[in-house]
Amino acid sequence: EVRVSPRAPVQNLTFAGLTFSPTKAMSPPGGYAGIQAAFHDQRTDQAADPERPSPAAVRVRFARRVRFEGCKFRALGASGLWLADGVQGASVQGCRFEDVGANGLMIGTAKEPAEADLEEHLPAQVTCADNVIERCGAIYLGAVGVWVGIARDVHIHHNEVRQLPYTGISLGWL
Repeated sequence: EVRVSPRAPVQNLTFAGLTFSPTKAMSPPGGYAGIQAAFHDQRTDQAADPERPSPAAVRVRFARRVRFEGCKFRALGASGLWLADGVQGASVQGCRFEDVGANGLMIGTAKEPAEADLEEHLPAQVTCADNVIERCGAIYLGAVGVWVGIARDVHIHHNEVRQLPYTGISLGWL
């Protein structure tokens, strides 16, 4: 993960033909207490926080016009790709997500940004097209192929989603 500022987002990145593989499955502190979509209840001495997802092999934050084309996400212990807070104008096209321990592709956030931060923090204008998403949820059985949380203008079309233990595409989160 590259840490950037929401006030100075990374722009115009293209990842083409790359393979992201392998990663380990790391159990959360206190063990895994799954709720849905590979999110879990944090079982520690702290207060419970049910909005903790399994980590992703690639997590993008505060980027504009980032594209993943013809990439492979395979043999991953947790999730594949997460287009998280502040990502705008992104596309995932012609990629393969296979043999993934948790979610294949994640778009959005689990917590709605504060009103003052809404414009720069809310993921928007994301396209997921012509991908193959299969055999996700191999470790975290409540995982999904494509998870869309709090985001706007997300377009998902012409994807082949198969062999998942829970849900193919999950839209909306509160």
